[in-house]
Amino acid sequence: MKCKEIRLPQDLDKSFIVFREKGQYIPCPWHFHPEYELVLVLKSTGKRMVGDHIGEFQTGDLVLVGPYLPHVWSNDPIYVNGQANEEADALVIQFKEDFLGGEFLNLPEMEPFRNFQKLSRQGMSFYGATKELINPLIIEMIHMNGIQRLSNLLSIFDILAHTDEYELLASPVYVAQLDPPDTDMV
Repeated sequence: MKCKEIRLPQDLDKSFIVFREKGQYIPCPWHFHPEYELVLVLKSTGKRMVGDHIGEFQTGDLVLVGPYLPHVWSNDPIYVNGQANEEADALVIQFKEDFLGGEFLNLPEMEPFRNFQKLSRQGMSFYGATKELINPLIIEMIHMNGIQRLSNLLSIFDILAHTDEYELLASPVYVAQLDPPDTDMV
């Protein structure tokens, strides 16, 4: 299966994307993009594939995917066949490394987050108190604009930069061989 490059549309008046994916199932193919992506599953179950990792996902799943790392969330048949009692529902935040300007990440205060970003290239699944702190911040963002939305994202960065409650997903060997692959752009 060929991996596709997929880009979400970004509003001209926003520096990063907050997007809600809601419907019978999540209809996204195996894909990658140059942005970091934080995905919170609000309702749904299925298989999550990130690089060479395959695992289960369920309501409350929180994953960060680094740039160019192929990934897909594939709903269980009950969703795909329209037999679930609820719609699949997920929130997605996408941001480029330099979305706050080229020098932002070089600030001394951002060092813990820079270290964290390196790990995210393997994809990370979060659990425990980290998830409990971040999930409500993401949910609030769907109804926010401007500085409030940015403030929540920076709060999420702070939590991520100081947590050890995560599982790395793709193997280091898989990530080491990643170049932007030969793909179809969608």
